Amino acid sequence: PADYEIEFFDQIIGTDSSSTPVDVNFTVVNITENRPANFRFQDRNGDGFWSSMERIRIREIFEGSEEKTWLVTLMDTTGTGDGVAPGEGDVFQIKTTKPFRSGDVFRFPEVITAIAFWPDETNSPYTYSLLQNYPNPFNPETTIQYSLAASGRVVIHIYNILGRKVRTLVDDVQEEGFHKVQWDGKDNFGRNIASGIYLYRIRSGDFVYTRKLLLLR
Repeated sequence: PADYEIEFFDQIIGTDSSSTPVDVNFTVVNITENRPANFRFQDRNGDGFWSSMERIRIREIFEGSEEKTWLVTLMDTTGTGDGVAPGEGDVFQIKTTKPFRSGDVFRFPEVITAIAFWPDETNSPYTYSLLQNYPNPFNPETTIQYSLAASGRVVIHIYNILGRKVRTLVDDVQEEGFHKVQWDGKDNFGRNIASGIYLYRIRSGDFVYTRKLLLLR
């Protein structure tokens, strides 16, 4: 599972990796692992250049044995024999969709700005929850998601870091299930509020939960 790049030149620049090396005017690179790839070139006319119906076989080492992975054939589809072979600066890439492999590392940035998590709405929630808003930090608006285990009155307020209420997002009776609401960074009077850390709190029955969010203007 790798991507490859074949780059062509206007002169012989190396050989393939067969036991009897064959001159070639191209390079083959495993760009997933950033290294030259093993390959064998079927040079029918012996000129070292990739011509019609000549083949490049890309090979990789698996469990100590070299195996074929890709076979690339140059075909003249003009029907007249006037097709032009790849030349200086031409690049051919093989790209595939791959699973993670042993040794792969997946890195997150230091600040996660948009992770959307939403449970399967076909199932009953059974529990109350208040999810982290996304994006976070945000500007100009963010989404808050929550679930209710039972129908009832739901209140969601936004508070500043001093505990003063700046906005009421929800104050209504809602059915059990999954819900979401957006906040546009404004107070109850429609005024833009300053950048900073704010708190959002949900109350429904005995369930009370508070999370932080960050507004960046």
